[in-house]
Amino acid sequence: MKTLRSLLIAVVFGLIFLSMGDTFVATVFEPSHTFSVVTGKGRIVSGKLAGTIHPVDVPGARPFLSNRIEDPVLLEKVLAYRPHHESFSLRFIELKGRLWRARLLTDGGAGSGEFPIQVYQTVSPPEPGAPPFVVRLFEDEAALRKSRVSLFRRYAGIDPWWVTMVLLPAVCWFFFRAWKKTGKEDECLQARGLGPIYRLAKQKEGWDLIFGLGAFHGIRSGDRLQVLDADGRPTGQELVAEKVQNESARSRMPVDADIRPDYLIKRQNPEVRRQESESQESPRSVD
Repeated sequence: MKTLRSLLIAVVFGLIFLSMGDTFVATVFEPSHTFSVVTGKGRIVSGKLAGTIHPVDVPGARPFLSNRIEDPVLLEKVLAYRPHHESFSLRFIELKGRLWRARLLTDGGAGSGEFPIQVYQTVSPPEPGAPPFVVRLFEDEAALRKSRVSLFRRYAGIDPWWVTMVLLPAVCWFFFRAWKKTGKEDECLQARGLGPIYRLAKQKEGWDLIFGLGAFHGIRSGDRLQVLDADGRPTGQELVAEKVQNESARSRMPVDADIRPDYLIKRQNPEVRRQESESQESPRSVD
């Protein structure tokens, strides 16, 4: 079961990274000014107007450049494209500032090919040198997929960013489960008097570490604790608890100490602590 879970996590993360890379490839190598569609089918396309943009007086609203226009009658007066081709047509459905959207309708009897067009405001014809949009018609879906640079578009027929968006909740769920599992494992260790190392940093003076035993677990400032290896075996080393918080404490070890992030810190049993406390509190004998 654990192996299956690990395999599932690896597959999800692999697909996430692949889709992110594929999105980058699609953005760079598949031009945004090209609309690919199978003859006889339609799709929503969008783009930006080039050149000088003139504000549009929208009936019943303040004339402003960012007004959103969705009235098809007004859009037909405001926007146009050229040249017209018998293979397809554009029906504009929205304009907001420079951004426009339209429904691309194709003729089922049209052949494959590339058709450049210019989309512009009727009061401002396209300026010389403005990049044209290109409508690419394909005979069937297989031919369209074969033209794709994106792997997800070519072999699955879907945009790669949709894969990223769909799998992100799964990744968040995996991180949440891992966080919950780590918290339970820490609680089990602390119940046995063991604390994991949360932070380990090597400095000039020595090792600075924070571990998961604190006042809630019976640790007091100045307590001596044992250092165990990752398998729970004593390493023969000790450290002194400093800056004890509720759930953690801080300590230092010599620069040549044998310490690793997966080592454990062990609290002394109550009997040993009691004997040490009594030996420290016993008065000196008077001659």
